[in-house]
Amino acid sequence: MRNDYAAWANGFAPLVVANPDRPHLALGFSACLLALRPDIAADVLKTIFLADHRQDARREVLPTQVLQTGHDPAVPLTAARWLAQTVAASDFQMLEAEGHFPHISAPDRVSDALLGFLQAQGDA
Repeated sequence: MRNDYAAWANGFAPLVVANPDRPHLALGFSACLLALRPDIAADVLKTIFLADHRQDARREVLPTQVLQTGHDPAVPLTAARWLAQTVAASDFQMLEAEGHFPHISAPDRVSDALLGFLQAQGDA
């Protein structure tokens, strides 16, 4: 990443977007990455990968919706299930979507899932 940021961004985007039948999604994400200064992007990514918030997940929190796609190259299913089991008042839902960014690849499914969760909270 530090040696050739453009090559990294252009390779990373299709990997995490994971919708090869819709290459425009990866191209859009790649363009967003390329708009960032490489040094700042590297620092942000380092922070994301090295942050450990497992203790935070055990705190009392507001009701939480955990959404997971069928294939997320950045977050394994076991991690999403652990989060849903650990966070109080959480709900786990598998989305019919692929990749790490379902809000980009399947925004209607994400909206429907969140709306259903919020409506259920209003009924509680």
